[in-house]
Amino acid sequence: MMQPWGELEKLKWFESQSIKRNYKTDVLDKIKNFDTRFVLFEYGRLSINPDRYPLFLVHTKNVDRSKPTVLITGGVHGYETSGITGAMRMVDTQFD
Repeated sequence: MMQPWGELEKLKWFESQSIKRNYKTDVLDKIKNFDTRFVLFEYGRLSINPDRYPLFLVHTKNVDRSKPTVLITGGVHGYETSGITGAMRMVDTQFD
């Protein structure tokens, strides 16, 4: 039967880990590339590290009131980036 990890096992696991993704290069740099096509608005920052984790709204420059309004959200949980990656891909390929 498996036993829960103790503090030593947790520490050994933590020390064996390495950073696999970078919010600046994987998210912020890509969002900032949208600035010629969209309006970027920083609406907040994560309290865990405000200087490192700004939050952005990407808004169309060409508002057409006859078209439906769409809200797309995407975030990162741990190292799972599919939410933000998918949201950025949709903005990049489907909207103007």
